[in-house]
Amino acid sequence: LQDEFNARLQAATNEATRLRDELAAGAEAVTNAKRLVETAAADAERVAKRELELGAARRDLELAAAGAAEVNIAREAESKKVVEEAERLERLKLSLAQQEEEVEVSRKKAEADARSWEKASVAT
Repeated sequence: LQDEFNARLQAATNEATRLRDELAAGAEAVTNAKRLVETAAADAERVAKRELELGAARRDLELAAAGAAEVNIAREAESKKVVEEAERLERLKLSLAQQEEEVEVSRKKAEADARSWEKASVAT
């Protein structure tokens, strides 16, 4: 009877030891799972922060591109104005040259008329 009791006691002890080991392994698994969840949460937080930074950088880039486009439009408009002004000045130069030529022709005609009057008045 004692042997049967000892055998049952040993079997119960072995079962208790196995259950204790399983419980310890389960607790370790829970601890590891908690660490994984915490790591995943920290990773998710870093990713969310990086996404915000990237969004801000993207907006800054879009604003810079829009600003550059506005600058280019302004430069094109200014260049067009410069070209128009240069063309206007060129027309003015041509007009001035034409007027100078007309003045020179008128001056020569006046000189010729004056000489003709002078000759006519000397002859009379």
